[in-house]
Amino acid sequence: NLPAPGRDRVLRLCNFANICSVVFSKREGSHESRDRAWRRWTKYIELLGSSDTFLDGFTKPARTRIAKGFAALVRIGRFDPEGNLVGKRQKPVVADTVSGAISHVASKMWSNDRESPFHIKGGTEREAKREQWYVDLVRGFKNLDPATKKQKGITAEFLVDLQEACQNANPTTQHTADLIEGGFFFATQGGEIANTKE
Repeated sequence: NLPAPGRDRVLRLCNFANICSVVFSKREGSHESRDRAWRRWTKYIELLGSSDTFLDGFTKPARTRIAKGFAALVRIGRFDPEGNLVGKRQKPVVADTVSGAISHVASKMWSNDRESPFHIKGGTEREAKREQWYVDLVRGFKNLDPATKKQKGITAEFLVDLQEACQNANPTTQHTADLIEGGFFFATQGGEIANTKE
């Protein structure tokens, strides 16, 4: 038992820690992605005729079916900014997008002390193991995804050759070569485009 000043200090520090973990641990894009996934989830539950967004009143088999349906809907559905289903996509989203939306919904459930229908019961958010149906579904989506087209990086020698080739050129060409070199180094992260030795 702490004296009152000690308790106050702990509460203030916990408040600061909570703000940091909730607000500053994720970038704005992460918050928007999480909010978007949750809006879509709640609208999906409403579309099913229920208001039980945490699925507290459903049996395990029903929770599984509802969760599978949501994963399929995220893959093929088109949504408005409020999360309402407005139609079917011409091209389904990739498996990683579905998996991200599911992770955001599960995270929201865990942060409200509820179980995720996508994960095996028990354990914390960090220890959560996906249900086998979820693993198989995402694997199936990945198999259906179009193959990724890897682009080749250019080497740093290309920039050296460009500068050498433009040494005796007119000032406009030299300036263009300088802009290309500057853009390459300042607009990209090291090793992102150039092939670098590990």
